[in-house]
Amino acid sequence: MGVSMGAAAITRLVEQTPDRFERLVLITPAALDHERLPHARELVEELVDLPVVPAARVALLDGIIGRRAVDDLDSLRAVTAPVLVLAQEGDDLHTVAIAERLASAFPHGELVVLGPGGLLLAHRSRVRQVISAFLS
Repeated sequence: MGVSMGAAAITRLVEQTPDRFERLVLITPAALDHERLPHARELVEELVDLPVVPAARVALLDGIIGRRAVDDLDSLRAVTAPVLVLAQEGDDLHTVAIAERLASAFPHGELVVLGPGGLLLAHRSRVRQVISAFLS
């Protein structure tokens, strides 16, 4: 299970080793095979207040924003494990469109979209139910 950047890291891992896991849960993925949204840097800067020197902050943000999760979404067709992708409406950084593309890239991908308010806040109970049912 991976959330945001963790989802990207797991997606990258299964691109390279498609038979690594029996099941995958990817929560609010932020980027796939293309650079992030044009306004992603501003959104991340608003969310992250790093107590580091300006040059280090720029380097860190460039490392986060400039990376792609996978080189080619078609490579995910080799993943045979069931994959659950969770998204939420109203998240400008982790858009439903990105989650839809990711879920559809897997042969056994399933997408669950919840309303605004935070998957781990407003929808915590529902998220727990969906993940538990998927992993059972």
